[in-house]
Amino acid sequence: MKKRFSFFTFHIIKSQFIIMIIVILSFFIFTVSADYDFDGVPYTDQLKKVKHGSVKGGVIVDGGHGLGVAKRRPYEQVFSVPDGSMTFSRLYVGVWGGTEKKTGNLKTTFNDHEFDTLDLKGEKDTNPEVYCSGHGVYWVVYNTTGYTQSGTNKAVARTSGEIDGRIYGIILVTVYEDDIDYESLRPYNTILNDQFTSDGTVPFPSYFSDTD
Repeated sequence: MKKRFSFFTFHIIKSQFIIMIIVILSFFIFTVSADYDFDGVPYTDQLKKVKHGSVKGGVIVDGGHGLGVAKRRPYEQVFSVPDGSMTFSRLYVGVWGGTEKKTGNLKTTFNDHEFDTLDLKGEKDTNPEVYCSGHGVYWVVYNTTGYTQSGTNKAVARTSGEIDGRIYGIILVTVYEDDIDYESLRPYNTILNDQFTSDGTVPFPSYFSDTD
């Protein structure tokens, strides 16, 4: 079980509980457009289902130790990912702008991979990977599938410009495959027995927008 933290509370979800992926990933659904919206992400009828399948492995949602300054010093977050092959991974960074009028920049590094610096433009923001709402509340997503590794992973965020620049938290969502024989777990997981398919996997729908 992961430690409790102020931004969100998450737990490592083991593979035998893969059916819970639907619930967890529902917090990370995004729309096709990322234009500023004061009221937040638009209604669910504007969401697009783009992926469906099964995985023999698990999902981990980790991070978010709380509000921290990212202007005077880097905001760092360390994650622990189980052994396996990474099939999907996204890094989410929450930034406080102060108001929707102020602008600034966000520079993020993940496992020594430096992403392009993003211009945070408040109410005028149209970045496809930036979701801005309210009085400058930013939720930024990065595709980290090719950079996530088993074991320790580290993200570093820095902000600059007019914005307040504090970080709400950094979250890593990773789906991985492994070689554990989950079929052998059937006698010990009677509640989940009916969820397993004949090859030991658990089918699940997953919802990821085509703009991540």
